[in-house]
Amino acid sequence: MVSGDWFRAWGDYQRLDVAYVRAVLAWHKEQPRTTGWSYTHRSDVWDRAGLGPDAWPENFHCLASCDDLDTAIAAQAAGWTTARVISTADERQKNEILCPYDKAKSAGVLPDVTCRTCRLCWESPGNSNIAFLKL
Repeated sequence: MVSGDWFRAWGDYQRLDVAYVRAVLAWHKEQPRTTGWSYTHRSDVWDRAGLGPDAWPENFHCLASCDDLDTAIAAQAAGWTTARVISTADERQKNEILCPYDKAKSAGVLPDVTCRTCRLCWESPGNSNIAFLKL
């Protein structure tokens, strides 16, 4: 699921569909062999609704897609695994892994890894904050 799928129109605004999120989490609790993955640009809204990482079963993961370092720091403090876009590899923080595809491409090497083969975003939530290079 992508970020917007968790939100519904509410007048002129978008609102987290709390009932839907709870239903998805309940389904995952009942299906322990199925892994769910998503991302959101609004981790703060999830937290205010009490639906942050502490509310998830082990087989559900959602990355906090952050637009800047301050947002990433706040999300990480709330227990989220973060992903953010950086302009240069030097901007990567010590607790962030540079996307393997971006790392190879920026080194001028033809990447032998793809999202399908890497799976860092899907399989490392809670362990690896990810930085993507703006290429």
